[in-house]
Amino acid sequence: MRHIWTILCQITSVDTNTDAFSLINVLDGISFPADLAEAEVDDVVIPISFHLVTSWWREELENTDDIDVQVRLISPEGEDLGGPDLKLPLKEFQFSRYNLNIQGFPYRGDGLYRYVVFQIKDGQQVEVQQIPIPVERTPFQERQDTPDD
Repeated sequence: MRHIWTILCQITSVDTNTDAFSLINVLDGISFPADLAEAEVDDVVIPISFHLVTSWWREELENTDDIDVQVRLISPEGEDLGGPDLKLPLKEFQFSRYNLNIQGFPYRGDGLYRYVVFQIKDGQQVEVQQIPIPVERTPFQERQDTPDD
């Protein structure tokens, strides 16, 4: 089994006639307005929805085993923030796409987070891709009323 690609995006769409798969608004960073003190960041979840889409290929046609995959989110400090364990079916098709809908992003401070994708082979994690995602908060901007002309 071979990993082809994994990407983050805000919207996915599948054409029912052609099975063409569209990735819309590819996510290459998260910036959000917040006034948080450093001590307040441990339990913050950024209210964002996005997709992690991964594509795999079965090289040996006679091998019909499912693929065990783990996705982990790693904080800028190296903390494993968790993620799902997946079983990707490749019994019927040579290629497989999996679309994981993610609701909320655990924030542990500004910096470079990484989604790490592992294939489980013989009980061992084998890293197949890292997706870096810079995250930063920006201070709220006070709204300034402008005088009517």
